[in-house]
Amino acid sequence: MEIARGTDRKLLAIACWRFTCRTLLLVGVVYVAQLLFVNIPALPTLGGYLFIAPGLTFSKLLVLATSLLVLHASEKYIREHTRPLLEYPIIVVIGVLLLLVLVASNNLMTVFFSLAGFSLSLYILILFDVTDRASREAALKYFYLSAMSSGLLLMGTFLLYSVVGSANYFLIDTFFFTQDLDYDTKSTVCAAVVFILFGFFFKLSAFPGHMWAPEVYEGSPNPVLAFFVLPVKVAIFLTFVRVLNTALTEISQFWMPLVALAAVGSLLWGAFAAVNARKVTRFLAYASINQMGFLLLGASLDTYEALRATYIYLILYAAMTGGFMLAFLHISRADGRPLTFLSDFCGLARTENAVC
Repeated sequence: MEIARGTDRKLLAIACWRFTCRTLLLVGVVYVAQLLFVNIPALPTLGGYLFIAPGLTFSKLLVLATSLLVLHASEKYIREHTRPLLEYPIIVVIGVLLLLVLVASNNLMTVFFSLAGFSLSLYILILFDVTDRASREAALKYFYLSAMSSGLLLMGTFLLYSVVGSANYFLIDTFFFTQDLDYDTKSTVCAAVVFILFGFFFKLSAFPGHMWAPEVYEGSPNPVLAFFVLPVKVAIFLTFVRVLNTALTEISQFWMPLVALAAVGSLLWGAFAAVNARKVTRFLAYASINQMGFLLLGASLDTYEALRATYIYLILYAAMTGGFMLAFLHISRADGRPLTFLSDFCGLARTENAVC
């Protein structure tokens, strides 16, 4: 049975896009109401696999707001595409739901399955322009590297489980607080931390797992690029910081030097590699690597002040990047073609003064 016999599929795709936007907006209103009028307890749920708390509700609201901005900015892409994109908003919403689960996770296995799930959604979104060779190459590169990074995270989780006997954040933290580790156990824990960190570094496109970002960003459709640099980065970074400061707090001596090294490497690579960038998408990739370096600087310090500063910077990053992406997706050159090179921004202050 056909869903809409005789209905124009492009109009159906736009109607689906509007419905998903309103649905996400309604969920956001529910989160705001919870923060303002409900005394949310801080406790684990669903057998300890998820956690609810006011801070996590605010984090999910931030992810939802950036996702809604990206979905709203996708209207032009859906309307002007050569084929109806009925499935596009549906896949985006599925990815957003997995990101919300990721932020609320309280178990490393929940983190793994959430990351693997929305990575598959991103792979499909990158491949929407299947006739474009760059899009096919970007999708294939992201698929392989995403699978590798998920495998690193899974290996680290397995090693921690072999030592602790659980993948729950609080049980891991309690184990390291109460137990004296011998040499063999320390070696296993150190290897587990390295695997987990490198898995997250690949997902965050932070040094040394940053090499895939310029090619994947360049080959992705512009709304998918916005999805990469906004809700995906925000959700993964929030999860990364929570893993470090909830599950691995007692072994901070293992991960602090590595996170600091990744921060410095991301800052240097993102700053100097962007000098030769000519395309906007590649420049955004290097800029996101550089911004991740600033965020990792705060995450590398195991203090409350550094954590608070990191969250403030993350909110500012989401606001600034969201505003730029909103303008980038809606502004065109004088001849109607999209902005491709950095030189295309010359003169926009005169022609698009309402935006610029």
